Amino acid sequence: MRFRRQFSGQDLVEFALVLPFLLMLIMGIFDLGRVTFLYSTITNISREGARYGVVHLCDNPGVIAAAKEKAIGIDPNDLNIPPPVWNPSDCSATDPPGRGTVIVSVSFEFIPITPFIADILGGGSSITLNSTANMYLEL
Repeated sequence: MRFRRQFSGQDLVEFALVLPFLLMLIMGIFDLGRVTFLYSTITNISREGARYGVVHLCDNPGVIAAAKEKAIGIDPNDLNIPPPVWNPSDCSATDPPGRGTVIVSVSFEFIPITPFIADILGGGSSITLNSTANMYLEL
């Protein structure tokens, strides 16, 4: 005796109901990977700017240019790099009191593909990624 299976379309309906959730999950995983990569890049950019500042005392344009040069995978024009903070602020290389530091901050606006990722990670339509590097000056 042979049984015939009748196709009523139940499988197709279930697949159509589950597919949007699966696609959002895959795109969410993709966005979280992008955020991780971009944050790692932002951290490297601030560190490289501070490294340049350690050797080249009070060269604000040079620090910003050195930082933007290391922007791999990011448009350097999309980075927000304010002038570095120098301590001592007078930038005199002649016998400063104590050990000086340079602080370089970098921020970047990340716009995720999936809207719920921005809601989970901080709300709004974009996420601001920030990184700061603080290094001692070689005086």
